[in-house]
Amino acid sequence: MVGTKNRCLMSRKSPSTAQKSTLKHRHPLKLKSLPRWLSILLVVIYVVTGIFQPIVLDLISRMGGAEKQAFLFPIPNSMGMALLMAIPTRKSHYSRRASLYKFPKEIIVMTLIDVSATTLTLFGQLMIGSGLYIIVYSSLTIWSAIGSLLLLKRHFTWPMWMGVVVVTIGLMISGVGAFTTFGLSTLIGMAVTLVGTILHSGVYWVSEYFCLHKEYPIHSTFLAGYMGIFGVAIFLSYVTGYTIPRWEALFVQPMEAGGGSYWKILSTYLLLILIDWAHLYAQFTAVVAVGSVIVGINKAISSIGVFVLSHFLFCEVDSSECIDLFKILSLCFVISGVIIYTTAYHYYKKKQNRLQGSQKSPQEDTLIDQLPSSETPPLSLE
Repeated sequence: MVGTKNRCLMSRKSPSTAQKSTLKHRHPLKLKSLPRWLSILLVVIYVVTGIFQPIVLDLISRMGGAEKQAFLFPIPNSMGMALLMAIPTRKSHYSRRASLYKFPKEIIVMTLIDVSATTLTLFGQLMIGSGLYIIVYSSLTIWSAIGSLLLLKRHFTWPMWMGVVVVTIGLMISGVGAFTTFGLSTLIGMAVTLVGTILHSGVYWVSEYFCLHKEYPIHSTFLAGYMGIFGVAIFLSYVTGYTIPRWEALFVQPMEAGGGSYWKILSTYLLLILIDWAHLYAQFTAVVAVGSVIVGINKAISSIGVFVLSHFLFCEVDSSECIDLFKILSLCFVISGVIIYTTAYHYYKKKQNRLQGSQKSPQEDTLIDQLPSSETPPLSLE
């Protein structure tokens, strides 16, 4: 989840007369950028952790530690989000505590969307394996764009639509391949993953919708942190009420059948929490600065990494993880579509910024620069 500042600033209404007089006495906030070497390192961490997130969950599942009914598998993702609260933030209009009381609707709605999306996407992965999962989940950027089009009335250029069409073709190829090779159950698993992916895209464009209606929106790291905290609370409530009374059937027996142990499964879950946190930390601190094209390329690299690694690690024990022609074609289409879309969006955004810059007076530019720039507004992929 990545926050973007400019989009929310541009969406705010023009300052009133009172605001203008107040802004005259403010100074622009000077934000210290990261050293180049650190930015590059964090982007590399983002890509590497993106590869290992689904792979590590697959390992836990094969050790018997991710029984679907036990609902232990979504907890690391929410824990990683909750730990974002530890990230030092740029100056925010509202403190962590004040944000909880100021934005209860936003936090509750976003938590419910994220919990539903996480449950469905990871449940789907456990049904189909990380190789097919990453093909479907790679379409997240496109669904986020379509959500912005429908809810926020965003404009799409024809190259953006071409990216959407290419991704759709890729998903259709993977669906046909899964059905003909592995049968109806795998196709259902892909459908579950797709619904979860579409819901997950809602995390981005719904948060942006909330941002557009607030002069001072909740800081994105605070929003993500509270989503993680309440997500953990929801999942632990289920585990306490349903899983623990059935611990023998939902954990011990699958663990023994999978050849795992308490120590192996616990340590791997802790590793997954660390990976999830590092992935999100890299997003919030560095990936936000590199632009939508690089983000799209990074996602493509992560997808290829998962695709190849799952084949070498799991193909011998699970044929659904093996690379075949359908998977190769599908992944190529999905990744190409995402890169086409993100590149088209990048050039469209640059063009719009040039047009807006030429229409503004120097006085308006100064006023916008002097608006409080602390809120990293919406959770966004761009």
